[in-house]
Amino acid sequence: MRKKAIIPKGGESDKLMGAALKNAQQGKRDSLAQDTTKTRIIKAYYNARLFKSDLQAVADSMYYGMQDSMFRLMGKPMMWAENSQISGDTIFLQVKNQKLDNSLLVGNAFMVNATSDSLKFNQIKGRKITSFFTNNRMERLFVDGNAENIFYNIDEKTNVTTELIHDRSSRFKILMEDNKLKEYVSIRKVDGKVYPIAEVTADKEFLPNFTWRPEDRPKSKDDLLNRKRDLSKASFTVPAAPEGEESGTMKSIKKGDKTTIPQKGATKKAGANETLEKEKEVDATNNKSSAVTKTAKPSETTDK
Repeated sequence: MRKKAIIPKGGESDKLMGAALKNAQQGKRDSLAQDTTKTRIIKAYYNARLFKSDLQAVADSMYYGMQDSMFRLMGKPMMWAENSQISGDTIFLQVKNQKLDNSLLVGNAFMVNATSDSLKFNQIKGRKITSFFTNNRMERLFVDGNAENIFYNIDEKTNVTTELIHDRSSRFKILMEDNKLKEYVSIRKVDGKVYPIAEVTADKEFLPNFTWRPEDRPKSKDDLLNRKRDLSKASFTVPAAPEGEESGTMKSIKKGDKTTIPQKGATKKAGANETLEKEKEVDATNNKSSAVTKTAKPSETTDK
């Protein structure tokens, strides 16, 4: 207002006086938000679902704050975009200009991408995964903390899978282009292995805690009303390896249209049951023989 101030000296036209009055009334206001300003939030509880044509998500609860345009997904959250599935203890999604700008997976972060072979999956896991998007497509991502991945190399001419790459590191940087891997950088590499596809066994195909749950993915707006989500069952799950053991030693077993992987303890449990049954049989035999001995002793005493 000071720069535009008009000081009347008298004798000015009504037009000039009107401009001075208007300028005084429309002076620059304080930039601080008034006390009446409200922050709008949206909360959804118990089997919350989100559906968009290029993005779907489910969680036990969701929170959206309009102040930072941030979605917070909590309670075994899971998200899908095209052929990718994303999961973690907590998922943060930030929207900019009505498009996904970035995401943050915190705790048990896991990303799975289905390849042309329906039973082969590119996988990334770590303590935290930060992703950045352009036009709702992933452009780059960073994996931090016990970073580990499995990638399949596919011959572009023959479309045949040629080898499996398994890397462990403290941090990964990955650049994407058209939903395909463009550049991959391993920082402080700990371990890296390459297996020809002919030498890849079932125990090398999956990272610990791998799970594939396409049945939970909302496929339409009508699916938003479907509140059933059975977390005890999954079409494809690999349990975490016990401490001191490497992941794997599990075989895939097809059942109809779904594929399941038995847990490691199943074989040991069956063996324990067989041993218990044998012990029961031995005890029963011993009890019978002792009973015969006890009944025979009185007759021997009578003969004497």
